[in-house]
Amino acid sequence: EKKVLDALLRARDKGLYRGITDCGAGGFSSAVGEMAEKSGKKGGARVRLDGALLKTTEIAPWEIWVSESQERMVFAVPKEKLAAFAEVFAAEGVEHCVLGEFTDTGRLEVSIKDEKLVDLDLHFLHKGVPRRQRDAHWDAPKISPKKGGRGGEKARAGEALRFCLSHLNVCS
Repeated sequence: EKKVLDALLRARDKGLYRGITDCGAGGFSSAVGEMAEKSGKKGGARVRLDGALLKTTEIAPWEIWVSESQERMVFAVPKEKLAAFAEVFAAEGVEHCVLGEFTDTGRLEVSIKDEKLVDLDLHFLHKGVPRRQRDAHWDAPKISPKKGGRGGEKARAGEALRFCLSHLNVCS
């Protein structure tokens, strides 16, 4: 929508935010989680879902957190620029809210009405899934000598090549 784009560009031109992402796959969970990793030395975020703008009140907290919505954006706005940011968006008639703040705790914390829903280490979130390691063993096939030595192999290879090249999808 044009008014959203206008607000976004005006805020960008005034330097009112330092990061932006959409809430596509995974909703706030992926948008905030990705941005939190890059905020500060350790990264981190504290989110209060009470502030989220909702289309319905009959939605569970986990649904608010993971609801996918391409038209919804998350901005990283420094505290000292929040008022100016809000003014730009209000002037364009674009709804906005403050969900929380980025921290340097190394944790992703999510709550609603003073109930903690998530308290997760960012390192675990982004790099902590254990990788399965498996050992591979290969045993070379046992080749029995054929009559005529390698000549027989070459003949079979030639037949295979002619067979492949005879197909219209390959020969062209």
